[in-house]
Amino acid sequence: MVRFSVVITSFNYLAFLEHCIESVLLQDYPSFELIVVDDGSTDGSRDLIAGYSTAGKLRRVFHDINRGHGGAINSGFSEADGEVVLFLDADDFLLPGALSELNRCHSEEVAQYQYRMQLVDESGQPFDIFPQPEVPLDSGLIADKILATGRYNTTVTSGLAFSAAALGKVMPMEEELFRQGGDGFLATIVPLYGEVLSIDKPLAAYRQHGKNHSQFLKNLVKRARWCLEHDANRYSALRDHAQKLGLDVHEPLGDADILHLEQRMVRVLVDPECPLSEKAKRRGIAGLALRALCQQEVRGWRTSVLKVWWRSLGFGPVPLASTLLQWKLESSSRPEIVKNIAKALRRHG
Repeated sequence: MVRFSVVITSFNYLAFLEHCIESVLLQDYPSFELIVVDDGSTDGSRDLIAGYSTAGKLRRVFHDINRGHGGAINSGFSEADGEVVLFLDADDFLLPGALSELNRCHSEEVAQYQYRMQLVDESGQPFDIFPQPEVPLDSGLIADKILATGRYNTTVTSGLAFSAAALGKVMPMEEELFRQGGDGFLATIVPLYGEVLSIDKPLAAYRQHGKNHSQFLKNLVKRARWCLEHDANRYSALRDHAQKLGLDVHEPLGDADILHLEQRMVRVLVDPECPLSEKAKRRGIAGLALRALCQQEVRGWRTSVLKVWWRSLGFGPVPLASTLLQWKLESSSRPEIVKNIAKALRRHG
């Protein structure tokens, strides 16, 4: 029987924190500990956490100052004694039976477990799956893919679990570089140290609400600037660990990373501060993305649609390209007909 450490990281998430804590404490699996890291909250979260007895499965860690996502993950891991560690964002929650399922799938060869999540609204009602079922999650030894592109099919914090032994080889992370997106560091580096096992069913819930870090998607330029900086930090950490392990990195990493190329295209098309010399690279970015799509193992309607989309971004009129970019990256901006077409494609995909 595997012992799990579940680390909840929270900053001013009082509205969701109790649901998150209870989702762990009510798991039907006996061998786990819960560590709640409060990262300097000022909204009453600490009073809620303090109300739980530390004589049971819950332990608490209080930061005097806000240290960001990476700092909270570092603190939680330093307190953990389980064989497998989950980092759960406080606005998300585990689904019933999650730890039992992870125990059934446990293997000493696995460094990282990843699983789908229910997308839920602010009240916790499910409305979709993330990542979408038609998107295959990568499994097995995937270090070569990461070293070649800097990315693979994975998920976000609450959809990941890690071998403590593998985490011990990569932690602590540099807190200032990963104040946001500490999961990006872990999901990039941990697979260099073992296998990835993907579970094709939801074990957690990913809550969508107005305060999500990812919700500044509504400001495409702000998000693009952050994503590009975050990718640069991930790539730098990847190079460092690859060097330690004697592995080769295929440079330049970003040129084969489709999601990275998306954010470069955002800057080129809609960032007013993007230099004219960069804006002239629109066709080149689209060409790199089309080449990367051709090298993907998965084919089907998604790949065909993406090829048309990238050609439009690279070679179509700028107003059309900007509109298509917004429709893909900001779902609320899509006309109903576009939403209906997307739903129909998913149903028949």
